[in-house]
Amino acid sequence: MKVLENIASDLEQRITDASIGNSSRPTILFCSCDPRLKKDLHKRAKRIGFTPSY
Repeated sequence: MKVLENIASDLEQRITDASIGNSSRPTILFCSCDPRLKKDLHKRAKRIGFTPSY
């Protein structure tokens, strides 16, 4: 799970750097995940600025 947290923090920083003053949010899709894991990943994605696709 630490690897996912590192990836999430890196993506959060990249989004912040790339979208200063921009209101668009990138979309992310999680495929082939356990439903509980997918729910957790969606919450994390929303928190860092992605729009999870369901």
